[in-house]
Amino acid sequence: MPASPFLPAEAKPDGFELRLSMLFAMMFVPNAVHLGFFPLWLEARGFSAVEIASLLTAPVVVRLIATPPVTYLADRSPERAHVVIAASAMAFAVSLFLFADLHFSGLLALMCVLSAGWSPQVPLADSIAVSGVRRFAVDYASVRVWGSIAFLSMSIAAGLIVARFGVPSIPVMVVAGFFAVFVASLFTPRLGRRRKLTDEGLLPSAPQSLRRPAVLMFLIATGLIQGSHGFLYSFGSIYWQDNGISAELVGVLWAVQVLAEIVLFKAYGRLFSRMRPQRVLLIAGAIVVVRWILTPFFGEWGFGFAGFAILQSMHAFSFGATYLAQQAYLAHAVPEEQAGSAQGLAVFIQGIVMASVMFASGPIYHAIHGYGFIAMAFVAIGGILLGYRFAALQKREEAAGRAV
Repeated sequence: MPASPFLPAEAKPDGFELRLSMLFAMMFVPNAVHLGFFPLWLEARGFSAVEIASLLTAPVVVRLIATPPVTYLADRSPERAHVVIAASAMAFAVSLFLFADLHFSGLLALMCVLSAGWSPQVPLADSIAVSGVRRFAVDYASVRVWGSIAFLSMSIAAGLIVARFGVPSIPVMVVAGFFAVFVASLFTPRLGRRRKLTDEGLLPSAPQSLRRPAVLMFLIATGLIQGSHGFLYSFGSIYWQDNGISAELVGVLWAVQVLAEIVLFKAYGRLFSRMRPQRVLLIAGAIVVVRWILTPFFGEWGFGFAGFAILQSMHAFSFGATYLAQQAYLAHAVPEEQAGSAQGLAVFIQGIVMASVMFASGPIYHAIHGYGFIAMAFVAIGGILLGYRFAALQKREEAAGRAV
C-alpha cells in the first residue's frame, strides 16, 4: 500500500480496517433501533407528539454541547481509542436505566445523560478513520460502509422483533446494542500521539484552520442539508404507520435507505473521484429537496410502501453523498492534529440545525402532519445556497494562495 502523502510512512496496526469496521458496525446497531423504533416506543407509552419531539431533541442539544469538548480531549489524549472506550462504557451503563419505569421528566434527564456518552462515539471513530486515510491510505468508504450494513441488518431485524414481541422489546435491543459497542471499542486501533497538538481549544478560539471562513461555511452547508432529516428521524416511522405501513415494513423502509447508502458508498469513488466535494454537496442538496417535497404527496396519493421505498432510496445522496463529501473535504482541509476537533465542530454545527428541526417537528407534525416535510425542503435549500457561496469563497482563497 502506498505511503500517505501527509505523514512519513509508519507501520499500520494489525487488522486496522477489520477492527475499525467492526467498531462502526456495532455503533450503528443501537442507532438503527433508536432511529426506527424508539419513537414508536414513546408513543406506545402515551407521550404526546410534543413530548416525543422533546425527548428526541434534548439529546441532540446535549450532543452539540458535549461532543466538541470530548473530541478535542481526544486530540490531546495519548490514544483516541481510550476516549472511545470510556464513552461507550458510559453509554452502556446509563442505558440500563431504560428498564426503569420513568415518567417524562425522568426519561428526559436519562436521555440527556445517555447522549453525553453516545454522541461522541461516531465522530471519534471518524477521526481515527481519517487518520488511517492520512497515514496508511486507507479507503474510508470501505470501512465506514460496515456501519451502514449493520444499520440495514438491524433495521430489518428490529422490525421483525417488534412485530413478534411488541414495543417492550425496543429498549432491550437498544441496551444490547450499547453493550456490543462497548465490546467492540476494546479492539479500537491504537495510533499513538503522533500528531502536532495545539494549546488552543475548539470554542471560542478554534485552531486557525477551523476558523477559516471556507471551512466553517462548508460545515454549515452540510449541517443544513443533514439537519433537514430531523423531521424524518422524529416522525418518519409514525407517519408511515399512519399511512398503513406495518411495523415489519417500517423496519424495511429504514433498511432501504441504508441499502441505497451502501451502494453509494461502494460507488462513490467511481462516481465522484474527479469531482470536488462542493459539487457533490450541491448535487446531494438538490436531491434532498426533491425528496422532502414529494414525501407528503406520495402519502396523500396512496403510493404506499413502494412509493415510500423510492423516496427512501434517495437517502443515498441526501445523506450518503453529503456525508462523504464532508469527510473528503475535512481530510484535506484540516491537519491531522485537529482531526477530532474538526469532527466535533461538524457535529456541533449539524447538532444545532438538527436540534432546532426536531424541536419544531412536534408542533409541525401535530398541525400539518406529513406536509411538515415541505418545510424541511427549505432547510436544505439554505444548505444549497451556502454551498454556492462556499464555491466562490474557495476560489478566492485559492487565488490568494491559501488553497488546501
